[in-house]
This record gives sequence, C-alpha cells and structure tokens, in this order.
Amino acid sequence: MISRRLVLSLWVLLIFAVVLVSVLPGSVAPRQPVGGGVEHCLAYFPLALIPAAAWLRARNGITAASLMILLGVILELVQTQIPDRSFDWRDIAANTLGVMAGAALGLPLRNAVARRLTG
Repeated sequence: MISRRLVLSLWVLLIFAVVLVSVLPGSVAPRQPVGGGVEHCLAYFPLALIPAAAWLRARNGITAASLMILLGVILELVQTQIPDRSFDWRDIAANTLGVMAGAALGLPLRNAVARRLTG
C-alpha cells in the first residue's frame, strides 16, 4: 500500500518543478528536444492525473486538476517578465490538453487507485 499523502506530496513536487522550469530565464531553461507542445502536454498531464485519481472526493480532484490550467496561464503571463521568455497561446493550449488528458484518465482509475492508497 502507498500513502495517499506521499502521492499528493509527489504532486506538489511536480508542481514546483513545472513552476521552476517555467520561470527560468530562456538562456538557462532546458531546451525542448521534441517541440514545446509535446513537453508542455507531458508536463501538465500528471499535474491533472494525480489529483483526479488520488483525491478522496472526485469533485475536489477535478477542481485541483482544473486549477492546473490556471497555473499554466499564470506562468505564461509571468514569462513576459522573464528574460528570453514570452507568452505563447500554443503553450496554454498544450498545457490544457495535458490537463484534460490527465483528468480524463485519472477519473476512471480512481477505484483502482483507491484500493492501493492508504490514508
């Protein structure tokens, strides 16, 4: 059995990682080998999957997952103030796609995940 608290702590760490990479100046930010959209989608996917699958109440998990879209928009706006970074609607679209896919997969997994989590 895995602790629900441990899973949600991992979720918070992933949020911090996304925020950190998003606010790095463009000169030191990791380069995106595949293309920005793919990386954005993959980064936001677990940010929605984890709460959708692991939170005790489905409504709260979906709310938390949906807030990741707002996080992506805020980070895009913040990037307008960071050297060598810029606002990009395509990044917001990719983030949103990742959130929608993560939540869509997380909800059906809720029962299976609930059996494996404690607390």
